[in-house]
Amino acid sequence: AAGGRGRGKTGGKARAKAKTRSSRAGLQFPILELAGNAARDNKKTRIIPRHLQLAVRNDEELNKLLGGVTIAQGGVRKCANRLLYIEHNYTD
Repeated sequence: AAGGRGRGKTGGKARAKAKTRSSRAGLQFPILELAGNAARDNKKTRIIPRHLQLAVRNDEELNKLLGGVTIAQGGVRKCANRLLYIEHNYTD
């Protein structure tokens, strides 16, 4: 009868509901808030991995915390040289 499987009818303490490390750290709300803003900026109603990537990489603290993390299907951050945006006024 005692095969070491399960807790039986009376034995053992019930296991508490598992909490993820991100929920313990309180990260889910800020990241989803920023990702929702990124989705709204792109006129979308659903958050996709690209929006998570944009949210994390545009936030200085989150970028530092998740610096070595690869987000699947997240793409890369657009990097345009600022000199391209400056209008040059050439005078002859």
